[in-house]
Amino acid sequence: MTATELLNLIGVIGTLGSVLFVLVTIYWTVRGLIPPLIRLGYGLRRKRIAIVALEQRGAELERLIQSSRLFNKKRIEIVDPNSEFEQLSKANVILVYFGDCQENIGDILNQKSADAALIVYAPPPERVSPEIMAQLAARKHVLLCNFRGRLMNDILTSMMTVAYDKG
Repeated sequence: MTATELLNLIGVIGTLGSVLFVLVTIYWTVRGLIPPLIRLGYGLRRKRIAIVALEQRGAELERLIQSSRLFNKKRIEIVDPNSEFEQLSKANVILVYFGDCQENIGDILNQKSADAALIVYAPPPERVSPEIMAQLAARKHVLLCNFRGRLMNDILTSMMTVAYDKG
């Protein structure tokens, strides 16, 4: 075998290795990205959001969510914190304005289904007491949020992660 033939053989092996590496990288990238994108699409289209707040703050939070133009407007519901919370069992994501619902956190947690996310929005200067923090920490899919930008991120993340069924 001549030096030219040897260099050609090394070049072919290197090219095949590079092509195989690119194909494997594409496969693993697609396999890792497609399922979360499907979950996000399903969440944005079908999941229900319940906003527990007094009328003015509830409307303000609803406008914030709708301004993103990501969520189905028909699936957003405002629940009065002084009413019964039975309709919360149907919601996939429950957004609670903490200042309006401090006394009702226990009732809200009891009505929340096990697979639903609960996002407690407590903007400054409101403080969550250690007792309520302990109640929230004892449940799964509970988030505490202080800022509006973070609130939108938490809603999107919750939509992707809670109650995903493939059917």
